[in-house]
Amino acid sequence: MSAAATFLHGLPRFVFFTGKGGVGKTSMACASAVSLADSGRRVLLVSTDPASNVGQVFGLNIGARITPVPDVPRLDAVEIDPEQAADAYRERIVGPVRDLLPAAEIASITEQLSGSCTTEVASFNEFTALLADDEAIAGYDHVVFDTAPTGHTIRLLHLPGEWTDFLDAGKGDASCLGPMAGLDRARTTYATALHRLADPAWTRMVLVARAQTSSLAEAARTATELAEIGISDQHLVVNAVLPPDPTGDRLAAAVRARETRALAALPAVLARMPRDEVPLRADTVVGVAAVRRLLADPSTDEISDTAAAGSTQAAEQAAGVLPGLDTLVAELARQDHGLVMCMGKGGVGKTTVAAAIAVALADRGHAVHLTTTDPAGHVDEALGGDAADVGAGITVSRIDPRAATAAYRAKVLATKGAALDEAGRARLAEDLLSPCTEEVAVFGQFSHLVHQARRQFVVMDTAPTGHTLLLMDATGSYHRDVIRNLGSAGRRQAGGRQAEGEEEGEAGVTGVGGAAYTTPLMRLRDPNLTRVIVVTLPDTTPVLEAEGLQADLIRADIHPWAWVVNASLAAAQPSAPLLVRRAAAELPHLTRVRALAPRTAVIPLLAGEPIGVERLRSLVRQPDPKDSPVTDNAADTSVGSADATADRAKPSVLFVCVHNAGRSQMGAAYTTHLSGGAVEVRSAGSAPAESINPAVREAMLEEGIDISAEKPKILTTEAVEASDVVITMGCGDTCPYFPGKRYLDWVLQDPAGQGVASVRPIRDEIKRRVLGLLAELGVAPVDLNR
Repeated sequence: MSAAATFLHGLPRFVFFTGKGGVGKTSMACASAVSLADSGRRVLLVSTDPASNVGQVFGLNIGARITPVPDVPRLDAVEIDPEQAADAYRERIVGPVRDLLPAAEIASITEQLSGSCTTEVASFNEFTALLADDEAIAGYDHVVFDTAPTGHTIRLLHLPGEWTDFLDAGKGDASCLGPMAGLDRARTTYATALHRLADPAWTRMVLVARAQTSSLAEAARTATELAEIGISDQHLVVNAVLPPDPTGDRLAAAVRARETRALAALPAVLARMPRDEVPLRADTVVGVAAVRRLLADPSTDEISDTAAAGSTQAAEQAAGVLPGLDTLVAELARQDHGLVMCMGKGGVGKTTVAAAIAVALADRGHAVHLTTTDPAGHVDEALGGDAADVGAGITVSRIDPRAATAAYRAKVLATKGAALDEAGRARLAEDLLSPCTEEVAVFGQFSHLVHQARRQFVVMDTAPTGHTLLLMDATGSYHRDVIRNLGSAGRRQAGGRQAEGEEEGEAGVTGVGGAAYTTPLMRLRDPNLTRVIVVTLPDTTPVLEAEGLQADLIRADIHPWAWVVNASLAAAQPSAPLLVRRAAAELPHLTRVRALAPRTAVIPLLAGEPIGVERLRSLVRQPDPKDSPVTDNAADTSVGSADATADRAKPSVLFVCVHNAGRSQMGAAYTTHLSGGAVEVRSAGSAPAESINPAVREAMLEEGIDISAEKPKILTTEAVEASDVVITMGCGDTCPYFPGKRYLDWVLQDPAGQGVASVRPIRDEIKRRVLGLLAELGVAPVDLNR
């Protein structure tokens, strides 16, 4: 065990790592578990984060089964998967009666158990079993919990007390009858879990933070809330502290000074507790070797001259990959209303990006409401408390789960309870004490904000990924509920309720019986109203998580509008060897983002925290178009304008596919002929064939274009660097990505091995896309029939 890691000394059986998203709590939990196992302890590492990345850190598929970690004897890991836990929970309830009840009754029970409240209860049961069931953790000296970001961890740790209180009241007639089933049997488990959480002999809480004012303030709030529920054994770990830099790099010096000031001004509640500082490492924490180095002697990070030179070159390449945030704001500002949702893993900077976009839109004369669905979110702090400096154009709010729940309970008692007698009102009040009521209350406020976006801009900082997906799940459940009720009853309201966030007389989709409805989910799916911005960091795990988030959203038919890469060292262009090495490592992640995203932007790592209106304004920079690279993989009519190509006689385009024998040749030929020579055209392949595909040659002859003299060519970095636009032709990872001004990926069927009849539709689609490209480049197409 690392001698420097004092938070691991005298460790009780349970240790929780928590903190604001992005501070490195997963890395710290993994490193601590490895350190304990290396010292001879038997350790179980548990992730309670719905967006867990423990498996990614170890390069291992873990999931809901206890899995040994290779190369680390005595260490096992498990991820509490909310969906798997919910499926198993539903089966425990439905399974025993499936053959005893009518199919309609089974369907009704299953529907009752389909909401995110069931998911929360099921995950919670898994969590409490590990705390209270000695048989489940027999054989382990320590159980290390990697938790969800702060706000939801606090919620999780409150639940044993909330459910115990609810059950002790002897009620059980809750509105969430499905999730309540069987909870009374778990009373002893919950009471044991609550006792062990509060007992320092059983549990230690490690608060992980960065040496930043906002991160430390969040840790202080967490420490206070934990103390309020009786968790007193708390330690502070300040992660990724920049070591002194002898080179005189201005960015390194400024960051070091900022971190020193933040640590000198520690909130009192943190200053009183034991503290460790872990230095920033040269490499990202992925793989067992890197995990072991995190808590090791930092002198192992020495960088050779050769490595430094290579890192500098790679960092310079990475610096020019993506444009600034101003490109996205300019496109958003073309409308006068809409919902802008910033989503992503905790700690990637969603709050900063949301606040910067809100300020920029308000500065452009738009009415803007800035809000957050994150229980630990504080968008007012991002503004520095000076929202008034933006003028009357911006208002700020926060969906506070406790306040929302209190307001919802009062509203229900005042409306549905008005016609009840005293006994009925008492039963309704007891029903509303269920912790599941919070889900309904938060969803109601969220729905109202979605509706508000029809009249003005609503910029929303969302909760970290896993919990935002649970909110999306609640939105989907409500949507299905509305459609089912309208379909069967021909009414506009579901279960007697008007659809959340709707106004009477609002036009929507017409259902059975002529009833019109518009649900929040339908608005989230409307690309003319909702713009989802995925925020990430230029590192392996954040990009993988963002890719997973995008896939989850697309499955729900919600398509992200743009990605923003925050805190890029490459974009900041440092000179300190440690920072240069980390900047160089960003290149593959930045190019991967460009391949995945319809639009992209990058925000450099800043010397000062982006707090306050003026600093937020500086994030939305307004560069000179002629020296600003533009990367927009969607059809933005401003791209390729005369200003963007002022330094060139004409724009240049490179088409790339694997063999350079079919798709890329057709794209190049169409661009050459349709532009009348106004565009410089190249084509190449990563593994060029011997000759052009004969069917492709024949199909192009039908268009009056002869490509028989063309030869497949090898792709070179020089060809990429000489091109304004690089278009890959649906060949996925086989096509490499290089630094360039603009990348597009045209997903097209491969004509290899196909006849002319099959090639024609591919050819026609390429022609259509080339015409669109020429329009974006401001080039009038030539009539091929002239």
